[in-house]
Amino acid sequence: MRNLNVLFCCVLLALVLIGCEKEPINSNQSNSAVANLTAGTTVSDGCTEVNFYEFPLGVANVDNLNGVAISGPTDDEIQPVPIIYELSPDIKQYCSGINRVFGYSGLTNPPIIFSFTDGVSFVSLYGVAAGALNDTYNLKAYSEPGGNGTLIDSDSYSVDGWVKCSELVVEGNDIKSVVVTAVGSEGFPDNNVSVASIQFCISTDSDGDGIKDDVDNCPLVPNESQSDYDGDGIGDACDTDDDNDGIQDEIDSSPYSNTEAVVNIGGCDTGNDNQQLEGGVFMSDLIDELESGDYKNLGQEVRSYTELTNEWVQQGIITADERSLILNCVTTTE
Repeated sequence: MRNLNVLFCCVLLALVLIGCEKEPINSNQSNSAVANLTAGTTVSDGCTEVNFYEFPLGVANVDNLNGVAISGPTDDEIQPVPIIYELSPDIKQYCSGINRVFGYSGLTNPPIIFSFTDGVSFVSLYGVAAGALNDTYNLKAYSEPGGNGTLIDSDSYSVDGWVKCSELVVEGNDIKSVVVTAVGSEGFPDNNVSVASIQFCISTDSDGDGIKDDVDNCPLVPNESQSDYDGDGIGDACDTDDDNDGIQDEIDSSPYSNTEAVVNIGGCDTGNDNQQLEGGVFMSDLIDELESGDYKNLGQEVRSYTELTNEWVQQGIITADERSLILNCVTTTE
């Protein structure tokens, strides 16, 4: 029985290796066979798509791609070399419409690395895991070229069987490289993978303020400080209601109101709800003005608060007891 198991494994390995056989490369003609990756590139709304199955067979040069550089480990000293190769009929049946892919010429391969000189915010890769019983096909995005720096995002899918074609997607701010790997199982090699197509979108800066659109709280209006007074995710430069009080800034008497929940004086909680008054002004706005005043003595300061709170009592905004709470904070706060 043991001999039969060994024989079965050998037969399976032979079938797998036949199924992922790559087109041979004539090194003397490699220069003429360099794939022009710009030929199959489409660009729209800052996004670029590369369909490797549209390119000629041969050694793949991915140094420049329609103005956005993509580079892989193409050094002549690295073996095996990156190539555009034809999928075998056995594999094509799993990948409808795909005949050619980008990958390496061997069975034991390094990871496939795409490095972007301009940071991107989105990468979608349609890949083929074939030629080995791979556990997972992985795509990881990094903050630096060459698969270096901080891991930004990752995606993976499991391979049920010995071949599978599927999409992987990573997203994030200023992605500088993505790394494609696969984990083999049952003694089969790792990284026996290839890429049929890749799409990526540049992290644009539409307003030129140095902040990429995908993380800019005002992508169309310069807001270099990224200030956001009310913390609603819309930057002050483009927020029409900066204090989020329901009154548009253009008619708001106090567009940057102190909207704290309870009126506070120098760290003393008055227990009074911070009510919104006429014209978009809040009680705390008027209290803050008094707090910043220049007084000769405490008596003068107390009189200022007394005048304001008396008006609120007369208008029915607060009660006499609530006024006392406010004045108590004035007299007890240093």
